[in-house]
Amino acid sequence: MGDTTSERALRPEALALLRAGGQAYYRDADLGMVRRIGGGALAVITLMAVALLPVSPPTAYASAPVGWAAAAIVVAACAGATVLLLSGSPLVSIEATVALAIGALLAIGVLDTLASPQAPYDKLVVLVLVWASATHTLRRVLCITAIAALVRVPSLAAAGWAPDAAAEALVQIVVWQAIGGLALLHTAGTRAMRARLRREGSHARALARVDQLTGLGNRRAFDEMATVEVARSARTGRPLSLVVADLDAFKAINDEHGHLAGDDCLRQVAAVVRSAVRRPDACFRWGGDEFALLLPETDLDAAEAVAERLAAAVEETCRAPGGCSITLGVGVAQHDGDETPEALLARADRALLVAKS
Repeated sequence: MGDTTSERALRPEALALLRAGGQAYYRDADLGMVRRIGGGALAVITLMAVALLPVSPPTAYASAPVGWAAAAIVVAACAGATVLLLSGSPLVSIEATVALAIGALLAIGVLDTLASPQAPYDKLVVLVLVWASATHTLRRVLCITAIAALVRVPSLAAAGWAPDAAAEALVQIVVWQAIGGLALLHTAGTRAMRARLRREGSHARALARVDQLTGLGNRRAFDEMATVEVARSARTGRPLSLVVADLDAFKAINDEHGHLAGDDCLRQVAAVVRSAVRRPDACFRWGGDEFALLLPETDLDAAEAVAERLAAAVEETCRAPGGCSITLGVGVAQHDGDETPEALLARADRALLVAKS
């Protein structure tokens, strides 16, 4: 089956992610999965090394005590790195995995150098390269691949640079690069998809908190911000005030001129509400023709001044069908330091009822 439209659309994003590199490339990395894959790769390398040592001992170019001591250190180091990765230790950051991958390559290089030219330790390198390529940026993958090629040099030199051994090493390097490139592309595509889903999720969450008619925050956004600001006011003792307002005779506008005319009035008022405060994100259409303003760091006197300025601006600039001014009823309350968001809203509502009566 061919690629889907979504998959084709992801290709430029994946390539852009590869070009960006750095923290942008790692932002959507699954560090837990990186640790598990690395731990699995090093576990296989450790077990294979233990299995191969009796048949390919590290004594071809070193005395038995030195060779076996070096092999023991290498196996112990790989086993320790395996445990560290699989334990999910916070010590294993993305940066730390670079050092672990290079260390694993050097460990394989030691075994490969000490054993005979026919020893298959070099075949284990591909496990490290797949892990590194599925984790790191293009630049780092190229560096790690170069190190993998360099660790083959001592064994080739020990074999006298035999043509067949050199040819085999060249083929290995080409294969390593191809496998690493495929792993890198797959990972870039996966991370591009995660980045897109993260952006779409953030956008969806933002839309879920916006009133589609006025562009102000909706009831859900108000409830969330009120909870946060009330808690902050209670904790710090800083003032917090709430202004609630509704349109006078709004039902009559809807009844006489229709809901589209009423919607236009709400949009006009919302534009004034947004411009009336220094924080547009603190303005909400609470429901129907009701608006709310959360004013952190604002005491009752200052909030009443904002409410008066808002009411005057609406009356001056907003027009109902027929040209009549739109007026607001306004209620104000200041958080008393102990009450819940619901209690603060209830007091502001009572103030509004008193003002309208």
